[in-house]
Amino acid sequence: MAFERITSNNLHDLQKQGESMLLVDLRLPADFADEHIAGSINMPIAVLQAELSRQGIQRVPIYLICSNGSLAYKAADILASLGFERLVVMAGGLLAWRVFGFPLVGRKH
Repeated sequence: MAFERITSNNLHDLQKQGESMLLVDLRLPADFADEHIAGSINMPIAVLQAELSRQGIQRVPIYLICSNGSLAYKAADILASLGFERLVVMAGGLLAWRVFGFPLVGRKH
């Protein structure tokens, strides 16, 4: 396991502090359109490897988000095996984010 974990509280704090990060939402485009964390980009796991490799960003911190955390852990394992070095999984995914009432954007909001 070559990645870190972060709680939704910690991620929210980093965002408020203006921390530079690539926030990748792994869910399907329709789910992303319904609601997502501000500043995140949608990159479903099926295209994740090709997109990130094409962009040549193996060394920037990549924060991975999904619905409940499980897909983000799988994506982190895949990316780590490909040489991506700074991977961070948000534990609990958007479910945890919602529990704390942190803001979301999208069609539902």
